[in-house]
Amino acid sequence: MAFLFDLAAAPDYPSSHTFAGTYATRALVATEGYDAGSASFSVVDISAFGTGAQKYFGGVLTTNFKIVFAPWNANNVGIFDPATSAFSVVDISATITIGSKYHGGVLAPSGKVVFVPATADSVGVFDPATGDFMVVDISAFGAGIPWKYHGGVLAQNGNIYFVPHTADNVGIFNPATSAFSVIDISGTISFNNKYHGGVLAPNSIIYFVPAMANNVGIFDPATNVFSVVDISAFGTGPYKYLGGVLAPSGKIICVPFDGSNVGIFDPTTNAFSVIGISATVSIDTYKYAGGVLAKNGKVVFAPRNAPKVGVFDPSTNEFSVVDIPTFVGTGERWGGRHAGGVLGKNGKVVFVPYDSDSVEVFDLGSSTLAYNVSGGLPQASALSREKRPPSERVKGPPSMGLSMGWLAISSLLLRMQALCL
Repeated sequence: MAFLFDLAAAPDYPSSHTFAGTYATRALVATEGYDAGSASFSVVDISAFGTGAQKYFGGVLTTNFKIVFAPWNANNVGIFDPATSAFSVVDISATITIGSKYHGGVLAPSGKVVFVPATADSVGVFDPATGDFMVVDISAFGAGIPWKYHGGVLAQNGNIYFVPHTADNVGIFNPATSAFSVIDISGTISFNNKYHGGVLAPNSIIYFVPAMANNVGIFDPATNVFSVVDISAFGTGPYKYLGGVLAPSGKIICVPFDGSNVGIFDPTTNAFSVIGISATVSIDTYKYAGGVLAKNGKVVFAPRNAPKVGVFDPSTNEFSVVDIPTFVGTGERWGGRHAGGVLGKNGKVVFVPYDSDSVEVFDLGSSTLAYNVSGGLPQASALSREKRPPSERVKGPPSMGLSMGWLAISSLLLRMQALCL
């Protein structure tokens, strides 16, 4: 069951409108799916499927528009349908049961979801169409290494590249052949917790988001060449960012984890800059885990320990927060609520449950106000014409200028649309 919470008091939007050309008045009712510009947060309880900690890490929107959660400690693949708020699982315990299995997933060209191996010595492959799960053994490239890769990126050549976390190599998986190989990077960087997440830029190069690394990693899939861009001038903190998002401008937004700023990397110039957020976010560590580009071009940060959703506007470099409800239901643990987010087809952000025993859905809000016109759009009539002021009475039928689809109500001085019944 889903519960909707309004997070911001809406302005005094009109409840009725008198239409020009008819002088008939109709009630206006907010259309379901629109929120009159205010943000909203809904919660879907999944405790019936288990209340364990650190369930999933990362998710993928599939071709059937459902969202698949990558199993971290969970012994199942989580499946959430944003259209119905239904949640289900596919048990994988007969195949793998270790902790910290996979960290993120990538949608392959075939429509299957490839899970990125963290502690697992295999690549996980899940078919959303059939519910089948299988693994591809990669233990020959180093068995028992914890937290090998954190995140993956599909390149234009069809291969999926795994982001090195503790591994001293870039993992390369071909989803068409299930072949796996690595590119050694130990000559350039060799320590744990290097990068967390990667982004494919418009120049077809993959950029690794710095966690404990003091640089941005750069990997060219066309040449398998790896290089770095030093960012130590901006601080050498322990775990700076967790995940990155490609902004409409082509710049990469780095999501603050322990870092006190939003990182911004420009692939066209290799320039790095930061926007401080300490004055807005009240905690120092474990702030956000992953980000999502929303339908309005803003980047939504998934709250890990932060008590509010972070919102960054790449067009203005402004950072803000949105309050979210505090729940005290079964299994509520604020120590690690979410681990990533996915944009649904409906434009809402689905946060991936980590410690949370619920799937939580965030709608940043719409700048277009949508209303349902009760009773339908009014039709012109002799009576309505007679109701006009004398100065406006004309012979013949008035020019309605109305569409039986969406109608712009300019006299409201709002970007409002009306939907005919």
